[in-house]
Amino acid sequence: MVYIAAILAACSFVVYLVCSILMVNFLEKRNIKINYWLIRVLIWKYTKQYRDITLKETGKIGTLYTIWSISLFLMIASAIGVIFMKVYF
Repeated sequence: MVYIAAILAACSFVVYLVCSILMVNFLEKRNIKINYWLIRVLIWKYTKQYRDITLKETGKIGTLYTIWSISLFLMIASAIGVIFMKVYF
């Protein structure tokens, strides 16, 4: 069971990274300057900008933002589950 949760956390992390890269690419196409040296810190700012731009353009929040949010939640929940299972089982 621990391995399943660990694999879920790893897969969620990969989806999180891919969505982050695609959102940054989306922002670059709209001439928004991206600071690659601080991208790990500023990813929250960039995701908010992506959400705001897609909401303004289409009237809905972008699909990448939704997938990014779900993968972030799954990654954290799975990691906590792995730690819990390692400690108590």
